[in-house]
Amino acid sequence: MGIVRTIIWVLLTAVLVIFAMANWIPVTVTIWPGQVLDTKLPVLILVAFLIGFLPTWLALRAARWSLKRSARP
Repeated sequence: MGIVRTIIWVLLTAVLVIFAMANWIPVTVTIWPGQVLDTKLPVLILVAFLIGFLPTWLALRAARWSLKRSARP
């Protein structure tokens, strides 16, 4: 079963790398009026993903830690 998981991760990584290479174009993001950020599209997508993923992951880790801590006698 571990080999299947490894194959899936390798395929997913390959697809993401191909996507990043095909869309390596500069984009301009206006953060506030007068403040502009020039970045590449895959970097912008990665940052947006992390902004959504990290708070959820941290909440999950905190809940698991709390449950493990309260389960001990």
